[in-house]
Amino acid sequence: MDGYVESTWVFQSHCGQYDLHGTLVLPTPPPVIATTTTTAATASEGGGAVQPQRRVCLMLHGGMAHMDSAYQKTLAHHMAARLGYATFRFDHVGCGKSLSAAPHRTRPVAMDAGSRTPPEPREQIRNMMGGFWEDLEDAKAAIRYLERTHSLCVDCVCGHSRGGQLALMLAARHAVELGIRGVIVVNMRWDLAHWKRERDRRVAQTGAPWVMIWKSRGVSWKHTVTDADIATYTTVPMHTVSKLPSSCHVLACYGWVPNDHGLIDGVVPVTDIAGPTNALGRRCTLKLVLGAGHNVREDGAAEKLANIVETWIRKRLDSRPAQARF
Repeated sequence: MDGYVESTWVFQSHCGQYDLHGTLVLPTPPPVIATTTTTAATASEGGGAVQPQRRVCLMLHGGMAHMDSAYQKTLAHHMAARLGYATFRFDHVGCGKSLSAAPHRTRPVAMDAGSRTPPEPREQIRNMMGGFWEDLEDAKAAIRYLERTHSLCVDCVCGHSRGGQLALMLAARHAVELGIRGVIVVNMRWDLAHWKRERDRRVAQTGAPWVMIWKSRGVSWKHTVTDADIATYTTVPMHTVSKLPSSCHVLACYGWVPNDHGLIDGVVPVTDIAGPTNALGRRCTLKLVLGAGHNVREDGAAEKLANIVETWIRKRLDSRPAQARF
């Protein structure tokens, strides 16, 4: 698919301690939307000056993942070529290429080709639970970086799984300030109390702390779940998305894989899909991606998702003018 250029960039985390690696996809030619912005010069005249702004969709990956681990690249290219959207996706601290080590940590290495013993997984620098609010601040830092260095203004935010929770919290708290008109969530868990129940179940079974282990780009990581992690993550106030401004709409997409375990996509319970629709009513559009699992890696699944997103954007966002920010 033609109609875009892709480049890599590095920006600072909100605390200035970490380098965050991201990928910017720009449509060719780049998009320009007209918004009415009142400047100091025109305010006295009671008028507004039409200023060109370029819109961007910020893409947030899920927990224990990275910016290219699922469908994000396919969706980014589709949005650029078909919709004229710029997109920016980046790796959160401790994920993908954003692996800057804290002073008391060492960066893990992939297993040597001739070795039969895999290296011991290393504790993640910032994990998906305890690091939730810091990652949200980094998402804001990404938006400010795009404004400052690329003259790109965020128009919508797309989040996968845990990234969907970040996207909704970002919009619930800063939609007007940042100019967010749309939020796309994919295979997002709504009931975060699940994580306490799961931790308690595993600890009761093993008598030991719950340790989550996974691989990212060939490197083994682990997250030893603490009480503080559970306290932070399970108290994320998902119900506050009901306070999204009326100008902000949400698309909730869930994969649908038939199974006998009550899981709509193989991971998220069927009951969780009611969360965003109950909270937002008619401002939330619910779509199922038939045959797609949690990471949307099945043949043709990413393309199905991209087409759903395109249809929704044309209906919900392209039909409404972008609002200027001051």
